[in-house]
Amino acid sequence: MKKLRLLLVCALVAVLAVGWYLGYRAVQNWYAPLINQGTTVTYAMGEIVPIGPEPNVLKPEELDGYCYRVNSSRIVDTDTFLQESKQEDPWEEKDIKPEKLLLVSVTVINQENLKKDFNLFQFGIKGLTMVGIKEEDQLAAAINPELKDNALPLALGDEATVTIPFGLYQDDFSTRSWRNIEEYPFSIYCHVQNKGEVGWETRIVPLT
Repeated sequence: MKKLRLLLVCALVAVLAVGWYLGYRAVQNWYAPLINQGTTVTYAMGEIVPIGPEPNVLKPEELDGYCYRVNSSRIVDTDTFLQESKQEDPWEEKDIKPEKLLLVSVTVINQENLKKDFNLFQFGIKGLTMVGIKEEDQLAAAINPELKDNALPLALGDEATVTIPFGLYQDDFSTRSWRNIEEYPFSIYCHVQNKGEVGWETRIVPLT
């Protein structure tokens, strides 16, 4: 009986280990182009950043023909921002509210895309050792009333400026980094890994 119980425990541990490994590999495969493949091209704040086909989505042509410009960024306390902007708290009780917000002003331009909708989910934030910080979509909808299901309705030739809030959670940073969070080297990217003659290319805009 003890041997059977031991075998069952070992089997369960093995299944959990395999599940963790597969999940880890899936995450790494998704963000690998941002971390260790190809080249990184850095754009300055205020420059136009072209958005090319994204090979990690089912329809890469949906992002082709867009470009964007980062206008400004700032880090604020979440509660202070909600109070000053007179916004209701969009986080439900079951959700964990970020202690701080990274607010990025971005102008998205539709140069030659016929899809007419650009989803803000395409944007992400990366730091020194992290990648894939995503927007707080409920707050984004509240402070950008023009959004429809988190997407900007942009006809050909149109452009729109939005403020994208990214949640910053203290537990994700070291004590020293959190104490100096305003100086932390964040960069924004927009799923712009393009597979060309030179391989993968990641385009980032430093925010600090």
